[in-house]
Parts: sequence; structure tokens; C-alpha cells
Amino acid sequence: MNFCAEQGLAKYKWPEKIVFANVLRNVTGKIDKPALREKYIGKKQIV
Repeated sequence: MNFCAEQGLAKYKWPEKIVFANVLRNVTGKIDKPALREKYIGKKQIV
């Protein structure tokens, strides 16, 4: 949060929290977005 203050960012624009996470990658080295969604949001339920 000190970074936000040092940059002069208005306090109402500061993030509530910062999450550092390992980024899942597929075999080609690209970010595996579906796997990240499943890990952090959960599986979508089909109705």
C-alpha cells in the first residue's frame, strides 16, 4: 500500500487487498486461464 501512497494515488482508488499467487501455465508456457478460474472461483454449474 505504500507504493500507492508514493505514487500519489487517491486513497479511494487503493486496492482492498493484494494477492500474490503462483500463475498456472499450460505446456506451451501460456497462462492457463480456465485452470486459474477453477482454482480461485470454482467450477461453473450448468443449469
